[in-house]
Amino acid sequence: MVKLADYVGGTSGMAKYVAESQAKQFMLVTECAMSDVLRVQFPGKQFIVPCALCPYMKKIHLEKALDVLIREANEITVPEPVRAKAERALQKMFELTS
Repeated sequence: MVKLADYVGGTSGMAKYVAESQAKQFMLVTECAMSDVLRVQFPGKQFIVPCALCPYMKKIHLEKALDVLIREANEITVPEPVRAKAERALQKMFELTS
């Protein structure tokens, strides 16, 4: 999918790409609400959205994350092979978006 994309990046980068692009149609492979925001910002452009709603993303709030960090609570232990694969995935994500 990444190799076929014209742009790979975060939500603010996607908005910038849409703003600067002369294209009239965009396929967004991201969280569902992103297309709603872009439709309002760019009414003359069409957004094709295979909605990918993550049920856990809406449960994360900055206040809760800060509280967990301050209290050093909710520690999660992950087996080393899983951690190593996750680290590689994160590193690849950073490579693709930088």
